[in-house]
Amino acid sequence: LLLLPLQARAAEYKCTAELPVEVRTSGAATAERFTITLTPEDGAPAPAADTVQVKGSGTAGFTGLTYTAPGDYRYTVRQCAGGTAHMTYDATVYTVTVRVTNQPNGGLGAEIWATGGSSEKTGLLLFQNRYDPPAAPTPRSPRTPRPSPPCPKPPTPCR
Repeated sequence: LLLLPLQARAAEYKCTAELPVEVRTSGAATAERFTITLTPEDGAPAPAADTVQVKGSGTAGFTGLTYTAPGDYRYTVRQCAGGTAHMTYDATVYTVTVRVTNQPNGGLGAEIWATGGSSEKTGLLLFQNRYDPPAAPTPRSPRTPRPSPPCPKPPTPCR
C-alpha cells in the first residue's frame, strides 16, 4: 500500500449580510445627497464601502459584509449632517449587531439587530430628515395711489 500526500479542502464556510438604510425627507422636496457611514467595531469585517448616499428620500445598503466564524459583530451607523440651510438632519446613532450562527446544514447564517432608533431588531436603519425653507415672499401688485381727500373749508371767521 502506498501513501500519497493528499490535500483536503474544507467546504466554504461563510455567510454574507447586507445592512439596509432608508432616508425619508419630509417638508419641501430636496435634491440633497445624504451620506450614511458604517464603522466596524472591535475588528468586525468591513463592508465593500463604508459610506452610502441617498438622494432626497430612498434606500441603500452596506454590502460586502462576509463572515467566516460564528459570533457577534458590531457596527456604528450614523448620518453625516450636511450644510443645507433649513434642513433638520436625523442625529440617530445606531448600534448594529450582526449575529452569525452555525446552521443545521453546516453553514453559517446571520441575523441583524439594530438599536438606537425607534425600534429594535428592525434590520432597517431609518433616518428621518425635514426640509423647511422659508416661504418665498408673495409678489405684491403695484399700488395705485389714491387721491388725497379734499382739504376742509376753512372755518368761517367769528364776528
